[in-house]
Amino acid sequence: MTCQEDEEMTTAPTCLDFASRTCPTLDPGNGTLTCTTTPAVSCTLQCPSGSYYLEDGELKTSKTVTCTSNSATWSHMSATNPYGDLPSCTATVTPEYYLITAKVTFTTTYPLCPDTTKTQLALTEYFTESGNADYGCIGTGECVVEDVSCEKSSTGDMIIDFVVRQEGELTDDKKDFLEQMENDVTAGSFKISVNTVKRRRGKRAADLSADTMVATQRAVCESGAGYVGFICVWCPIGYYEKDGVCTECAADTYSDTQGSTSCSSCSTGRSTLSTGATSSADCIVPCSISPVANGYRYPSAGYKVDATSDNIHTYCNTGYDMSAGVSPDATCANLPSCYKKCKIAVVSTNADLVDPGVSLLSTVPYLTVVNYTCSGDEDSVKCEEPGQNVAVYCDKTPLLLIFGLILGGTVVMTGVVVLVYIICSKDRRRAVSTKNGSYTSVNLVEPVVISTGELDRIIADYERQNGPVPDPGSKSGSPPRESIPLIETKKLEFDETPDESFATPN
Repeated sequence: MTCQEDEEMTTAPTCLDFASRTCPTLDPGNGTLTCTTTPAVSCTLQCPSGSYYLEDGELKTSKTVTCTSNSATWSHMSATNPYGDLPSCTATVTPEYYLITAKVTFTTTYPLCPDTTKTQLALTEYFTESGNADYGCIGTGECVVEDVSCEKSSTGDMIIDFVVRQEGELTDDKKDFLEQMENDVTAGSFKISVNTVKRRRGKRAADLSADTMVATQRAVCESGAGYVGFICVWCPIGYYEKDGVCTECAADTYSDTQGSTSCSSCSTGRSTLSTGATSSADCIVPCSISPVANGYRYPSAGYKVDATSDNIHTYCNTGYDMSAGVSPDATCANLPSCYKKCKIAVVSTNADLVDPGVSLLSTVPYLTVVNYTCSGDEDSVKCEEPGQNVAVYCDKTPLLLIFGLILGGTVVMTGVVVLVYIICSKDRRRAVSTKNGSYTSVNLVEPVVISTGELDRIIADYERQNGPVPDPGSKSGSPPRESIPLIETKKLEFDETPDESFATPN
């Protein structure tokens, strides 16, 4: 089985999701990924044609990683690579020229180093007059001897350093130049004669015979690219070009651009987990991932990630799950737990489950909150396994809610009406006293004027209905007319109280 393959370097194909406990899906970046499940789960990153990735200072075109199923980790994951990032493929670039750097030790009795300019001419003559075709570029001018220096060793040998700059068409025959030099030194035929100052007896020459040589040949690349042998590549993300070599960014720095010549520093308070960081997202506030019982996490427990990131995913083993509504993706400080699943086996007859997808005999994790219609019984929902029950939540149905709102509103309005009535009644009415100490109420909102004739009529009407007006000081019960005082009336303001003569019997 393979992932989608796309030759475009900017397209990242979607990889396989494997069954059961699986390693996370890998991102091939600008390469392609081929995955297989037999005999074990493994994936191979393949760089596009003409592209490489750097690893331990070497250029490579493919990388295979395997999945360890019991821990759900890829073989290349580590504390410094918790997410299992694959290396970034980078394109090649044509070298500007080749450069041979040589250090040759010559055995000689000559006491002093010769002039460097004359030594440079002697070396050029040797390559030109040797007649060897592998030195042919010297004669065409495509190869030039440069940067000659000399020093005497403690044993009296003469050590000459020089470089051969090879330009023009960089064909394979230029790669043979160094090999031929090595053969000449080994054969003892690498000899030069350096003319020194003229004396009266003639010229004196320093005859030098090469004894040993240490030399390298490599490509020289443009700025932002590094060499590996005769190949130049753009320094990939996570690297920068230093002295012609792609060098990993130091700790707490990163490079997110191919062909960089420097790395950017992390902001204050943030750091990287290792060298070679490829993005500002690699600058983190470190937090160690805690383990989870009955499950596993990605990245793995013990690895450090950004404390503010929520891309830590928790997987629960078969038969276990997280509490309802809890996301498996969380920050380092708020990681969920895995609980054993509970099969709902008992639901009381007066409690109907209202959670979508939850019903009798359905499976939910312990500590799951299950909504049900109110029954007043917190044991309405029980698990098949005694002692391991889910939590329940009394869910008010819309009908009960509407009824409660109507009833509550009615009670409130009735209370307001009664209160207004009491206040108005208190302001509009005042108590008055009759001669015998009983009380009646008189509306005093408007002024009342009572004439003597009207008073007689009121008394007569009272006596017809109730008998004679009682006189507390008379045993006969009927007081004389003149003993009944005239009731004075006046208008009362709402904030006044009646005179004491109105409220207190004589």
